Amino acid sequence: VSLAGTIESSKAATAITIRDASTVTLSGDLKATNSGGAIAIGASGGDAITGAITQTGGKVTAGDLLTIVGSSNTVSLTQNTNNVGRITSSSTGALTYVDADSVTLEDISASGNVNVSTVAATGDIMVDSVVAASNTITLTAGDEVKESGSGDACLDIRAATLDLNAVGGIWGGTTTTNETL
Repeated sequence: VSLAGTIESSKAATAITIRDASTVTLSGDLKATNSGGAIAIGASGGDAITGAITQTGGKVTAGDLLTIVGSSNTVSLTQNTNNVGRITSSSTGALTYVDADSVTLEDISASGNVNVSTVAATGDIMVDSVVAASNTITLTAGDEVKESGSGDACLDIRAATLDLNAVGGIWGGTTTTNETL
């Protein structure tokens, strides 16, 4: 699948789904503009993306959720105009994602490295679950890296190497005190 134009939906829930492809290359815009709008790239089983997911231009915009499932290679969505509320991803490759402002990493699992960054000076990265057990997780926030929601009892980040970078601080829990993330 190669997108050079624009696909836009104002539907709530999963507004746009790309599945059952060997590779996905985005050079145009992919937009789910409803505040509850979601974009799904890949699905389980036979609907998985079997190759790389790359972005050479354009932007990915979702009012709520970007789900990336089943890529067996690298996922690289690196345009600094991307803007989604939350990300879930399960892939057997690496994941690199850049967001224009704040983003929540809700459930990320990768067999390769994970690298997520925000561009805006007020851009936070909220973490619920990010796992790259034998690899490196790098989170670079324009403002803060912090716990998503009211905190939980489970491990939020698991990697062989962890690299957290945040101008405004790195916070656990819901208070503004330095805690274990």
